[in-house]
Amino acid sequence: MPAPLMHLLNKTQLAELRELSLTILRTIGMKIEDEAVRKEFVAHGCKIEDDRVLIPEELVNEVCSASQSKIHFKRGQWDFCLEHGYPRTHTTGGAPWIMDADGTCRNATSADMLDSLKLSNTLPQLDLPCCLFYPSDVPSSISQYAQTEAMFRTCKKPIYAPGISMAGNAKYIAELFKLFNTEKDSYVAMTGISPETPLHLPKEITDTLRIIIGAGMPVSILAAPMAGLTGPITVTGCVTQCYAEMLATAAYCWMVNPKTPVIMAPRTFFTNMRLGQAILGLPENGISTAMCAALAYEDGFLSDVYGMSCTALAPDMQVGYEKLFNSIVPALNGAALITGIGSLASVMYGSLAQMVLDNEQMAMIRRCFYPFGTDEETVGLEAIESVVMDESTFLIEPHTIENLRSDEVYRSSIGYDHMPAKGDSVDANDLVREAHARARQLIEADEAVPFSEETEKEVAAISAAAKKELL
Repeated sequence: MPAPLMHLLNKTQLAELRELSLTILRTIGMKIEDEAVRKEFVAHGCKIEDDRVLIPEELVNEVCSASQSKIHFKRGQWDFCLEHGYPRTHTTGGAPWIMDADGTCRNATSADMLDSLKLSNTLPQLDLPCCLFYPSDVPSSISQYAQTEAMFRTCKKPIYAPGISMAGNAKYIAELFKLFNTEKDSYVAMTGISPETPLHLPKEITDTLRIIIGAGMPVSILAAPMAGLTGPITVTGCVTQCYAEMLATAAYCWMVNPKTPVIMAPRTFFTNMRLGQAILGLPENGISTAMCAALAYEDGFLSDVYGMSCTALAPDMQVGYEKLFNSIVPALNGAALITGIGSLASVMYGSLAQMVLDNEQMAMIRRCFYPFGTDEETVGLEAIESVVMDESTFLIEPHTIENLRSDEVYRSSIGYDHMPAKGDSVDANDLVREAHARARQLIEADEAVPFSEETEKEVAAISAAAKKELL
């Protein structure tokens, strides 16, 4: 298991935070609404005080011993492992508004959602598409199912289904998952499910977890304390509470189906306390999720973090520095999956152009994980000798020519990439306009791959049943 490239906390500090998380679970516990679920915890050695379940360290350690540090995803030609040592990505989910090319914002529709999914098919740095936009023209009672069906129809990659919070939707999402997840030892989809913070598992969430985990679908545990509002205001305090919430939820997932992959997904948010608002561009967001990723790594879990997040309202310099900081810090600290692609304004806005720009930024971040060689051939010792001793030039050396055809030197796919010449534009908006144009070109070039007749009938039957019950 490759070690993280960077350490914000040393092993002693991580052990101290983990012990404090265990203390929270042992002495304060998790509020669990469903009496039947509380009894399941008791059967595994827990104690009950009113509606709270006190969870001992022995149970947590048993859950951690079953953690999975490699998950194989495959759909069509897209085939990869989610594992430590190389950060994978997914789009953010559920932005209610879209920012158009002219800078105006409006409610997102199903057409916008489909555009973002088509664009996701074409972006090489995006591994797991999610529905960037929450479609305002779909009834909320069925929206989570409708988004998942749209992803299975449109996406050519494995998908990250929208965060599921309704058991009714979960039932039919699980049916879709079972229909498409046909290959042994790999997955076509995953999703995220959130415990309620602080330290609460509502019945609707445990019902949802039972359905999704029971179906064998990988799940990210989206614990989201807001520092100073629903969690401690200090960075390590918020991290400690968040990790306790994820461990408790992972314990329930393990009880339902110990073989289903569980991913730790810290959503530690920090706030503008003058306004009482959680904003996602603060550096504490990246730092705290990096710490959670390191804790998860020590316990053998993969982590899924909000990395490409920002508070900035429009594609500008603020977007650049907020997204870069909040993604590269957790990536270097061992995060396996990074979200936020396409998001603006604390995930209230989404932008197709921003998806293109974030794809480029992720390509640069992944350069840190490139397998740089240190042997004589890679370094070019022979080329150096030839140039120095025989008065050759590096331009004609075989070492140069061979490596020009490799990925040794980064090549940008968008933006200004050469020395300036007289008359070159200095308009900072050129890049955004280029990104919007590129997004539209890629969307129009994406060709749909229809279901087989048999699959279409099965999806239609699931959809009809979902509409009948949920609408």
